[in-house]
Amino acid sequence: MIKDVSVIIPIYNEAYGVERAVRSAVHQCEHLYIGDNASTDGSSEICMRLAKEFPEIISYTRHPKNMGSRYNGSIFLLSQVKTPYFMYLGGHDYISSDYVAKLKELLDNNPDAVLAGGKCIGVFRDGKHPVSYIAPDMKPMSSESTFTRVNHIASGHCAGTFEGFIQYGLQRTEIYRMVCSRPYPLAGSDMIGLMRQAEAGKFLINDEVFFYYEHDVVYSRQESYYRLNAKNVDDKNFSEIVSRMTKCMYLHIVRSVRFYTLPILIKMVITRYQLTKMYAGFKLRRHDWTGFLCNIIIFLKKNLPTMHSGDDFLLARRLNCLWGKGILKNKKIALYGAGLHSRRLLATQIIPADSIVAIFDDKPTVDVIEGVPVLHVSQSRSLKYDIILISSDTVEKVLYRQAKLWAPEGVKILRLYFWKLGLSNFITGFRMQKGDDNLQKQLLWKLMQKKSVKNKKIALYGAGAHTSRLMDKHIIPVESIVAIFDDNPKSDSINGIPLLSTSQAESIKYDALLVSSDTIEGVLYKKAKSWVPRGVSILTLYSWRLWFIQRNDLKIKSVEPSFPAPGKEHFLSHILSDLVSRGFGEGKKIAIYGTGLHSTWILRSRIFPDGAFVAVFDDNPRVDNTDNVPVFPIEDVMEKHFDFLIINTNSKEEEADLYRKAVAWNLPENSIIRIYS
Repeated sequence: MIKDVSVIIPIYNEAYGVERAVRSAVHQCEHLYIGDNASTDGSSEICMRLAKEFPEIISYTRHPKNMGSRYNGSIFLLSQVKTPYFMYLGGHDYISSDYVAKLKELLDNNPDAVLAGGKCIGVFRDGKHPVSYIAPDMKPMSSESTFTRVNHIASGHCAGTFEGFIQYGLQRTEIYRMVCSRPYPLAGSDMIGLMRQAEAGKFLINDEVFFYYEHDVVYSRQESYYRLNAKNVDDKNFSEIVSRMTKCMYLHIVRSVRFYTLPILIKMVITRYQLTKMYAGFKLRRHDWTGFLCNIIIFLKKNLPTMHSGDDFLLARRLNCLWGKGILKNKKIALYGAGLHSRRLLATQIIPADSIVAIFDDKPTVDVIEGVPVLHVSQSRSLKYDIILISSDTVEKVLYRQAKLWAPEGVKILRLYFWKLGLSNFITGFRMQKGDDNLQKQLLWKLMQKKSVKNKKIALYGAGAHTSRLMDKHIIPVESIVAIFDDNPKSDSINGIPLLSTSQAESIKYDALLVSSDTIEGVLYKKAKSWVPRGVSILTLYSWRLWFIQRNDLKIKSVEPSFPAPGKEHFLSHILSDLVSRGFGEGKKIAIYGTGLHSTWILRSRIFPDGAFVAVFDDNPRVDNTDNVPVFPIEDVMEKHFDFLIINTNSKEEEADLYRKAVAWNLPENSIIRIYS
């Protein structure tokens, strides 16, 4: 008996081979579960006799009617498994005597592998003419690349070089339940299940052990469908089901791509053709046969410097380009847009201050920005200027169209970002959104499966909201984190872990440094390379976002925290300006509920008068102040005097939750402000 291993055998009319299958596995596992789908050929009597012979190992259940092998095996029997490892075994199949032992040893020695299988041999009932089904190119399944593994299952299966019998290998129970818990399509569940497991880790093969498959059993697609789901289906509906299955397989390939390159695109096209030819066609908005150019556009987006909101490096580069070409030299310039972008533009000082005569805006909320008068667009003809420069990185196209309506004749209208803004706004399918806890959890889990990280001492770089969310998940053991580094530490510790300056990087020992940020990971990665001690590896979670930075070695001088999605910075500025215009700013004391990057954007917007913010409250404050505004726990709310409380978050769900908490403080009526409601 081998501990920590369970074998599950779903059967339906398997009287010929079920005893051979059970006896080949009963001494190689701790538990053996048999689920009988109301067999009528004597299989039940055989299984009951075997259960009496091995009562401590075999558990036999007979269903009152045929439930289909999908429910019997993947749902009912799997729910009974309590061991770390398990394997499927068909009622007409059997395994060699050392099959489980060697595969278990293989998984124990390779924690990054999720499945281990042996050589598959097809045999006839007369025992003659064995047929080997071992694929000649199983090496791709042990690749570090998720795309290589997932694509090999689909393309290899279509080409006959990958056999689905690998699913009868030894598997990790926890991982299988995690990745295969979502419902499968009613057809093709075996291949889709393997693709989901390939996303989680490697597959390993041991040629010294054998899985014997009964070659006589051949079912049509409709017969296979009936055995799987215990349902009959007509040809029309079956074609729709197969099309849905093929689409699901292809989407798994798309999801496994980190960044697009030409070889990957070519492989995806070939695999798409093979799937369509072997199964059925399907339609997608992207990655379709007629939409292959969309793949090229995505490839260009991945490899070209598309614009991100708040990118000061790109802003400075575009201004230098216009100034260097002489387009702006010796010209009188007016800016259109009085938001944060104009403040950042003026702060670069690339355009001399005396060249900018005015800033126009549709709804000006201030009279002056950095010494430049702010005017309504209706006053555009009251001054003389040569160029109108659209000052926005989020709604540039909209402002450009509006400027055409009111710009005086003979005045040029210039845009900074041209096609880059359109490309980045048009194609946003693969861009990570800030605060994506599900993505962070998934990437942390994958990171901790790597040998280079397990049982290592780790330091984090970055003491912001991302680090707080990372530690709350407890995926990285607390004892493994020795320190948190930050350029400007605001406290001594976070959750009991010491917070140190980067100048103290060599004062403690650690094996790896994890960059903890989902907004400026590229900037922190480049900074870390300058101070991390030798021998310490630098790890990133969102490495696909760093690809262009690493390729081109961009020198990013300063980057403000970017807003979660294009357009929101302008939206936030508009709302805050509207609050000030309605009397919420002048002479009022304002508090903010909630720390994080969003509060930083509010405090740095400069829309409210200086000194308007008196406090920031938080449920679990980790710093003493943010942007020179003191931070207090919510217990001190009643001790502080303020006129209005702004709920600080860009998520409607979180905003509603914080609002409910704030209402419980019995603050004056209409003093709680929700920005996004």
